[in-house]
Amino acid sequence: AFAAALDGAPRTQANALKLVAMRRITTAADKVFALLESPDAAVRAAAYDALAGVASPKDFERLCDLLDKAQEADVKALQAGLKNALARETPAAQYEKTMARIASAPAKARYYPLLAQAASKEAIDALLAADDREAAFAALLTVENPAMVDVLYDLARRNPAWTDAA
Repeated sequence: AFAAALDGAPRTQANALKLVAMRRITTAADKVFALLESPDAAVRAAAYDALAGVASPKDFERLCDLLDKAQEADVKALQAGLKNALARETPAAQYEKTMARIASAPAKARYYPLLAQAASKEAIDALLAADDREAAFAALLTVENPAMVDVLYDLARRNPAWTDAA
Protein backbone atom coordinates (compact mmCIF):
# COMPACT_ATOMS: atom_id res chain seq x y z
CA ALA A 1 0.00 0.00 0.00
CA PHE A 2 2.80 2.43 0.90
CA ALA A 3 4.77 1.56 -2.21
CA ALA A 4 1.71 2.26 -4.37
CA ALA A 5 1.34 5.68 -2.71
CA LEU A 6 4.82 6.53 -3.99
CA ASP A 7 3.22 6.81 -7.43
CA GLY A 8 0.57 9.29 -6.23
CA ALA A 9 0.40 13.07 -6.12
CA PRO A 10 3.45 14.90 -4.73
CA ARG A 11 1.88 15.47 -1.31
CA THR A 12 1.00 11.77 -1.08
CA GLN A 13 4.49 10.82 -2.24
CA ALA A 14 6.18 12.93 0.43
CA ASN A 15 4.07 11.34 3.19
CA ALA A 16 4.52 7.83 1.78
CA LEU A 17 8.30 8.33 1.72
CA LYS A 18 8.27 9.05 5.44
CA LEU A 19 6.27 5.88 6.07
CA VAL A 20 8.41 3.56 3.92
CA ALA A 21 11.51 4.88 5.69
CA MET A 22 10.01 4.53 9.15
CA ARG A 23 8.90 0.96 8.41
CA ARG A 24 12.23 0.17 6.71
CA ILE A 25 10.59 -1.10 3.53
CA THR A 26 13.76 -1.87 1.58
CA THR A 27 11.76 -3.19 -1.39
CA ALA A 28 10.75 0.44 -2.04
CA ALA A 29 14.38 1.53 -2.47
CA ASP A 30 14.26 1.70 -6.28
CA LYS A 31 11.24 4.01 -6.17
CA VAL A 32 12.89 6.16 -3.46
CA PHE A 33 16.01 6.49 -5.62
CA ALA A 34 13.83 7.48 -8.59
CA LEU A 35 12.12 10.17 -6.51
CA LEU A 36 15.49 11.78 -5.74
CA GLU A 37 15.03 13.34 -9.20
CA SER A 38 11.48 14.59 -8.54
CA PRO A 39 10.72 18.09 -9.82
CA ASP A 40 8.82 18.68 -6.54
CA ALA A 41 11.23 19.99 -3.86
CA ALA A 42 9.26 18.49 -0.94
CA VAL A 43 9.22 15.04 -2.59
CA ARG A 44 12.92 15.26 -3.42
CA ALA A 45 13.78 16.24 0.19
CA ALA A 46 11.58 13.45 1.57
CA ALA A 47 13.26 10.95 -0.77
CA TYR A 48 16.72 11.94 0.52
CA ASP A 49 15.47 11.67 4.10
CA ALA A 50 14.02 8.22 3.35
CA LEU A 51 17.34 6.77 2.17
CA ALA A 52 18.48 5.83 5.67
CA GLY A 53 15.34 3.75 6.16
CA VAL A 54 15.29 1.90 2.85
CA ALA A 55 18.96 1.43 1.96
CA SER A 56 20.45 -2.05 2.10
CA PRO A 57 23.88 -3.51 1.23
CA LYS A 58 22.98 -3.77 -2.49
CA ASP A 59 22.55 0.02 -2.60
CA PHE A 60 26.09 0.84 -1.45
CA GLU A 61 27.60 1.59 -4.87
CA ARG A 62 24.77 3.74 -6.15
CA LEU A 63 24.69 5.69 -2.88
CA CYS A 64 28.44 6.29 -3.24
CA ASP A 65 27.92 7.47 -6.81
CA LEU A 66 25.31 9.94 -5.58
CA LEU A 67 27.52 11.06 -2.67
CA ASP A 68 30.39 11.82 -5.03
CA LYS A 69 28.18 14.18 -7.07
CA ALA A 70 25.91 15.49 -4.28
CA GLN A 71 25.13 19.06 -3.38
CA GLU A 72 26.26 19.84 0.17
CA ALA A 73 22.64 19.95 1.38
CA ASP A 74 22.15 16.26 0.49
CA VAL A 75 25.39 14.87 1.92
CA LYS A 76 24.13 14.00 5.43
CA ALA A 77 21.10 12.12 4.07
CA LEU A 78 23.30 10.14 1.69
CA GLN A 79 25.77 9.37 4.49
CA ALA A 80 22.87 8.11 6.63
CA GLY A 81 21.79 5.84 3.77
CA LEU A 82 25.35 4.58 3.36
CA LYS A 83 25.69 3.88 7.08
CA ASN A 84 22.52 1.82 6.95
CA ALA A 85 23.70 0.01 3.81
CA LEU A 86 26.91 -0.97 5.63
CA ALA A 87 25.41 -1.64 9.07
CA ARG A 88 25.08 -5.42 8.64
CA GLU A 89 28.65 -5.78 7.32
CA THR A 90 31.60 -6.70 9.54
CA PRO A 91 33.85 -3.80 10.59
CA ALA A 92 36.55 -5.17 8.26
CA ALA A 93 34.13 -5.25 5.30
CA GLN A 94 32.87 -1.74 6.11
CA TYR A 95 36.47 -0.50 6.16
CA GLU A 96 37.42 -2.24 2.90
CA LYS A 97 34.37 -1.05 0.97
CA THR A 98 34.76 2.51 2.23
CA MET A 99 38.49 2.69 1.53
CA ALA A 100 37.91 1.37 -2.00
CA ARG A 101 35.56 4.29 -2.65
CA ILE A 102 37.71 6.90 -0.89
CA ALA A 103 40.58 6.11 -3.24
CA SER A 104 38.76 7.71 -6.17
CA ALA A 105 36.39 10.06 -4.34
CA PRO A 106 36.53 13.75 -5.24
CA ALA A 107 35.58 14.68 -1.64
CA LYS A 108 37.20 12.07 0.58
CA ALA A 109 35.97 13.67 3.82
CA ARG A 110 32.39 12.73 2.89
CA TYR A 111 33.38 9.10 3.60
CA TYR A 112 34.94 9.71 7.02
CA PRO A 113 31.68 9.04 8.94
CA LEU A 114 31.58 5.59 7.30
CA LEU A 115 35.08 4.85 8.59
CA ALA A 116 33.97 6.06 12.01
CA GLN A 117 31.06 3.61 11.93
CA ALA A 118 33.45 0.75 11.10
CA ALA A 119 35.35 1.63 14.31
CA SER A 120 38.14 -0.85 13.60
CA LYS A 121 41.80 -0.11 14.29
CA GLU A 122 42.39 0.21 10.54
CA ALA A 123 39.50 2.67 10.19
CA ILE A 124 40.75 4.75 13.12
CA ASP A 125 44.29 4.75 11.67
CA ALA A 126 42.91 5.87 8.30
CA LEU A 127 41.09 8.77 9.96
CA LEU A 128 44.21 9.73 11.90
CA ALA A 129 46.15 9.87 8.62
CA ALA A 130 43.42 11.73 6.71
CA ASP A 131 44.18 14.91 4.75
CA ASP A 132 41.22 16.92 6.09
CA ARG A 133 42.14 16.99 9.78
CA GLU A 134 39.01 18.85 10.96
CA ALA A 135 36.59 16.50 9.19
CA ALA A 136 38.56 13.47 10.35
CA PHE A 137 38.50 14.74 13.95
CA ALA A 138 34.72 15.25 13.77
CA ALA A 139 34.37 11.65 12.55
CA LEU A 140 36.74 10.35 15.24
CA LEU A 141 34.50 11.90 17.91
CA THR A 142 31.70 9.54 16.81
CA VAL A 143 33.72 6.30 16.87
CA GLU A 144 32.39 3.75 19.32
CA ASN A 145 35.52 1.88 20.33
CA PRO A 146 37.18 1.86 23.78
CA ALA A 147 40.55 2.53 22.10
CA MET A 148 39.28 6.01 21.22
CA VAL A 149 39.86 7.35 24.74
CA ASP A 150 43.64 7.27 24.29
CA VAL A 151 43.42 8.46 20.68
CA LEU A 152 41.26 11.48 21.58
CA TYR A 153 43.44 12.31 24.58
CA ASP A 154 46.52 12.31 22.36
CA LEU A 155 44.80 14.48 19.73
CA ALA A 156 43.70 16.97 22.38
CA ARG A 157 47.24 17.13 23.76
CA ARG A 158 48.68 17.86 20.31
CA ASN A 159 45.85 20.21 19.23
CA PRO A 160 44.79 22.48 22.14
CA ALA A 161 41.88 23.91 20.12
CA TRP A 162 40.27 20.43 20.11
CA THR A 163 40.57 19.83 23.88
CA ASP A 164 36.96 20.63 24.78
CA ALA A 165 35.52 18.53 21.95
CA ALA A 166 37.77 15.57 22.68
